[in-house]
Amino acid sequence: AKYGLAFVAYKRHDYVKAQALLEQVVAQVERSAPHKAMLKQTSAFASLAIDIAVASKNYELALKLSQAAMQQLPLSRGLVYQHAEALLSAKRAEDAALFLRDQLSLYRHEVALQNLLAKSYEAQGKQALQHIALAEAYAIEGALAAALQQLEIARRDAKLQYFDLSVIDAREREWKEKLRVENLEDKKR
Repeated sequence: AKYGLAFVAYKRHDYVKAQALLEQVVAQVERSAPHKAMLKQTSAFASLAIDIAVASKNYELALKLSQAAMQQLPLSRGLVYQHAEALLSAKRAEDAALFLRDQLSLYRHEVALQNLLAKSYEAQGKQALQHIALAEAYAIEGALAAALQQLEIARRDAKLQYFDLSVIDAREREWKEKLRVENLEDKKR
């Protein structure tokens, strides 16, 4: 019941009360032998603690908590998103981009990761990379026309690097062909 109260306090922006209630719940669970394993098997407690730390603008604590939680629960995708958001909130957009690119090497087709990467590039003022990441997100969702539009926006960036231009060209060719095939299939129906 106290976890619910901690969550309500967090939603009401009473972060001090939310933190105190969450600490009470965790202490209570740690004292209960049958429930102690629950702390290592669920991200709920860590997730709320991270949310409270970010909302309280205690970004270093949020990053410490998210790193520890990801080590404990390495398959939790939600903790990955929270860690990226904590990095962005801490104004560590470059670190966020590095972290997200690593995650995308493992989970290439996650729209949420692509959107967070776009957000990190936006925070760094890297407009071309921002729009390339958004294009990837749209393409994953199957919105190829929107993806191509994002590539066109990226192409107009005056700071566009040669490598990024080659990525744009390759993706554009791939997606235009895919869109052409989809249109042909639609006409056959």
